[in-house]
Amino acid sequence: NYHVIRGNKNKTIFDKNSYTIYYDNMNGKISNNNIELLGYAFNKTDLAVLKVTLREQLLKALDDDQFTTYIPNTTAENEIVFAIGSPAVGDDYDFNQVKIGNVISTDALVKLKDEKEICQGGGCHALQTTAIQGKGSSGGGVFDRDGNLVGIHFAGDDEAKTSSEIPMNIVLKV
Repeated sequence: NYHVIRGNKNKTIFDKNSYTIYYDNMNGKISNNNIELLGYAFNKTDLAVLKVTLREQLLKALDDDQFTTYIPNTTAENEIVFAIGSPAVGDDYDFNQVKIGNVISTDALVKLKDEKEICQGGGCHALQTTAIQGKGSSGGGVFDRDGNLVGIHFAGDDEAKTSSEIPMNIVLKV
């Protein structure tokens, strides 16, 4: 997500020297020399695209036809979804947690409170679900019951008990 690579509100430029990608429950990390920012979009969405280059196959890429066909997987209201994320627990993260929920809306307009940059100009179009995980899950995938990626998590509302995901049609445009 853009808000993750942006860092604090005073830092709006990606500095690869200050980022590390952690995986395998924080047991593995990818150094900044292997991370490249390909692009980002933040006015009507909250998305960043990073390229990770590795000599060893430490991670497996998602085998998903929609990234070559550009035909997005879709979902419908009331459909069951599974969110995978790593919510913060104090100063640590609870890696690869799975929450099950239902789709509430396939095209909600989401405005982020206390945000002057992301989702401005009417808000962000989002898939909204009840699969809420908590802070730290941004960038996690949301999948349908067949294992198809249908969205990327970017925001949640604890009071309303909703999770907001960037739908695949927007991910594929970016």
